[in-house]
Amino acid sequence: MARILITALAIFSTTAYAVPAITSATLDQTGITIVGSGFGADNPQVFWDNNDTNFTASGGLEGDPVPAGTGKLWSGENGNQWHSPMKFQKSQTRANKNNIIYFNADRSGYLSKPKMTGPVYDTLYVSWWYKPGKSVSDEGGSNKFIRVWDDQNGTGTRISWTQMHLTCGDTTDWFTWNGKIGDWNHHEFYVNLAQKKVVAKINGKIAHDTTCEKDPAQADKPIYVQVLGFDHGSDAYQTQTTSLDDVYIGNTQARALVSASSRWSTSIQTEVLPIKTWIDGKIETEAISGYLRLNNQVYIYVVDKDGNVNANGFKVNCPFCPAMR
Repeated sequence: MARILITALAIFSTTAYAVPAITSATLDQTGITIVGSGFGADNPQVFWDNNDTNFTASGGLEGDPVPAGTGKLWSGENGNQWHSPMKFQKSQTRANKNNIIYFNADRSGYLSKPKMTGPVYDTLYVSWWYKPGKSVSDEGGSNKFIRVWDDQNGTGTRISWTQMHLTCGDTTDWFTWNGKIGDWNHHEFYVNLAQKKVVAKINGKIAHDTTCEKDPAQADKPIYVQVLGFDHGSDAYQTQTTSLDDVYIGNTQARALVSASSRWSTSIQTEVLPIKTWIDGKIETEAISGYLRLNNQVYIYVVDKDGNVNANGFKVNCPFCPAMR
């Protein structure tokens, strides 16, 4: 099928290009199969962490620290556990089900150094769900949601997103975090050092879109996620709680999404789907239990590596779901 030429605002691009075209999207008990063209030939996913799956694989118990080190999903700091580690907890998920999430009740609750399936040199997309127990600003400080760098000592490329700004080298972009307290928030973080930019989104809305350059002395070093969660460095926020769910990392911004919206916009709320297989004409994803109920009333979007996306959502076909009313 020929690609359709339209003008569309993609999530991290404002240029008109040929966009992915979807011809079918079918949901069954194991996932969603998307057929079409213009997706790109390479699977962008380099990391996926479903908390419940990690809990089962670890053989741990509720309340145990998330394991880190060799052979684990998270390698931690220098291969060891980190300060105040996230723990497995049975709680309300985004789908209002009682299931395993990551949880910490302390000033610094975060995950560190995901074990990606391949290096990422200049482009990184991270999606995760975050729930703070109270305001992330009330007790001051610079509180990191995510830090990305290419040198363990922090002397090379160093990018940090906090509740009040996004910093990259000498560049600072100010913004007050406006997510929901005591509820789940979708955080997205896109770094493209080849294009000298970094973008952060909260619940589908852009919080930062600013300049970011790679340290030339680190040109041959890949970037990676050092901190993901809530990291406060002093003695404040001792009673803060941090919950995390479903972490996705890609080596481009290409991804498959599900949304309740039938039209794409820069402020659309989405769920990022974990990828099982990805080729130019076909994508197979896992089914996830997120804030959306996966049924025949939701819509599929495919973003390519350049940020182009189908402007009209493709309605999911679900043969075993109840008919629309």
